[in-house]
Amino acid sequence: MAGAPLVRAQERFDLAKHPNEANRFGWPDELPRKHTAMGRFKHEGANVIVAKDGRVAAWMVPGMTAVEVLTFARLAGNLWIATDGNALDSNDGLFATPIEGPERGHLRQFLTVPPGAETCGPFITEDDRSVFVAVQHPGEITGATIDQPASTWPDGDYAKPAVVVTWRLDGGPVGT
Repeated sequence: MAGAPLVRAQERFDLAKHPNEANRFGWPDELPRKHTAMGRFKHEGANVIVAKDGRVAAWMVPGMTAVEVLTFARLAGNLWIATDGNALDSNDGLFATPIEGPERGHLRQFLTVPPGAETCGPFITEDDRSVFVAVQHPGEITGATIDQPASTWPDGDYAKPAVVVTWRLDGGPVGT
């Protein structure tokens, strides 16, 4: 436990020294109460990362927006943008834009998802070689039916959500 990032940040998270820390805010003896700003607005989720310097960051966005910025990290030198309800009149996807250098601000589509789906929870591995995304509700568009689906992703049967991983064939950093 001594090497865990939260223990390094604050000693109170070392349960060996402070075994009741998990119950500090009344859980589970009382009804849970919010003691942070997280969750104070309508949102669909959060990405939590431990930075290389040991700090923990949670990135959240309001739900039901045209574009949801789910992850901002200096991973492969990019700002990563996952879309839900793409206003560009195309399939949603995961986009990367360099935050430094001559390509700074140039938006590139990294991957696309099936019609009606949204790209959720992108996770870039620490070595910048792989990206995991959750593909939610593929084929969920007006007029689609079981007999006439808008998508048969991922296996040609009927549309199903899934988590996928993608990488570069040459093994290089993703998003470059």
